[in-house]
Amino acid sequence: MNVGNLEQGVAMLVEILKRKPSDLNILNMVAEAYYYKGKYAQAIEYWDQVLTYDKTSASSLFMIGMAYQKSGQKEKGIALCDKAIEMDPALAANKQKKQMAGL
Repeated sequence: MNVGNLEQGVAMLVEILKRKPSDLNILNMVAEAYYYKGKYAQAIEYWDQVLTYDKTSASSLFMIGMAYQKSGQKEKGIALCDKAIEMDPALAANKQKKQMAGL
């Protein structure tokens, strides 16, 4: 996926997920791939799956919030990011970096 072939890389990971649907690492990899390609709805879907298996994944909740913000639902996204920061205060540094980068 790093070489730019999102569809092929994601297809391979999705095949692995059929055998290991609760593999958090692979779910996160698929979500990140979609996020960085601007496919926010798909990214949210996979981070939601992470939260199904790990309700304490503040980083997944934070990234869902970022995806909502990028897709134009700024208030919803900010609320989710703030909730994630309450769960894991270390994420506050990510919020500041993203704001400085001109989210």
